Amino acid sequence: MSPHYQQQHFINLTCTAIGPYCPVSDTIYGYRPNLALDAFFLAFFTLFALIHAALGLAGRTYFLAYVLTLGCIAEALGYGGRLLLWRNPFDSTGFELQISCLIFAPSFVAAAIYITFKQLVRTFGDATSALRPALYTWIFISCDMVSLTLQAVGGGLAGSAGEDAGQHDVGTDLMIAGVVFQVATLMAFITLVALYVVRTRRSWHETVPPQVKDLVHSSRFQLFCSMLAVATLAVFTRCIYRIPELTGGWGNPLMRDEASFLVLEGL
Repeated sequence: MSPHYQQQHFINLTCTAIGPYCPVSDTIYGYRPNLALDAFFLAFFTLFALIHAALGLAGRTYFLAYVLTLGCIAEALGYGGRLLLWRNPFDSTGFELQISCLIFAPSFVAAAIYITFKQLVRTFGDATSALRPALYTWIFISCDMVSLTLQAVGGGLAGSAGEDAGQHDVGTDLMIAGVVFQVATLMAFITLVALYVVRTRRSWHETVPPQVKDLVHSSRFQLFCSMLAVATLAVFTRCIYRIPELTGGWGNPLMRDEASFLVLEGL
């Protein structure tokens, strides 16, 4: 049996529904997903998909709205899959939906973060930036596309593998590679952001345009930057969580811990 297919608990891959010989503990996750919380996340991301689409059209920030809307749609589909698993924890369609969509959805949110930081650099001046503003989107979104592709293809292979241990292994390896690559990309991005902030503060009077200096005193702008930092930290934390969850093998204790999933993936 391949290393990533190893599990800490017996998983019955022949069952199709809960029964006397097919208890919920024999599923990959070992539990019936929480109906209330998964329904909340489904409604939440559906609502914000609509909000981002509407705000993007109203404000003509089309590409930003595009990636955020796609990210929310992918999240909503993933939690829809978890609702199918609540109805039937052995549902293969529900498993494929949630493992595929939830694994790559944050890549779209990360893309929105890169786009936003590019605009901040344009606003405060690029003299202290290690990269030209446009390169933040070209480089990091390109890296995100590689990560997204690896995670999506890997999730699809793993979710549809059934009893094929080799396909499980290939799919898991691709997902892990995609998540690790995304972590490395985010680490590089966070480093460049920190470098830009330090350099800009040191040369505040020389490099920052006079018309935008008062912007940092705006409570709305401070809140905006704070939430941008929270979003970056949240996506980064989620990616870190996914690495041991996937590398521990299918059915490992972390993968079967719903509380960790709801906090570190959903929340």
